[in-house]
Amino acid sequence: MTRKDRRDGDRRDDRRDSDRRDGQPDQEQRRSGEQEAQEGESLVALKAILAKVAALLKPLQLTQEESIRLVEQLYGSVLEMDVKLAGEADDTRKSSVLYHIQETVIRRNGDGLSVEFPSPRAEPSGPDS
Repeated sequence: MTRKDRRDGDRRDDRRDSDRRDGQPDQEQRRSGEQEAQEGESLVALKAILAKVAALLKPLQLTQEESIRLVEQLYGSVLEMDVKLAGEADDTRKSSVLYHIQETVIRRNGDGLSVEFPSPRAEPSGPDS
């Protein structure tokens, strides 16, 4: 067998192994897909939080420490909300979390900040709301 034959044979074996993996996703691949979806939702929430805080930097004259605490506080509330909505559809959870972030009111109160979260009753029940 020549070197070229061995290389061609190795390539065919690699393709067969790859086809088997792609054709039959194992439990690990499914878990990684679910994890990617959750990470995607977290990323959407984090982007919304950062956009909100960035829009408030100048109007509220936020310091670096205040900005960091605000992001942490908002993200913490999103995590709590996500736990409460665990049984809901992905679209419902996503729209509820985004609504929660958008409707949170942040004001300067003297030297500190006041954060008022929307009441749970006011949140939309689904993506059409």
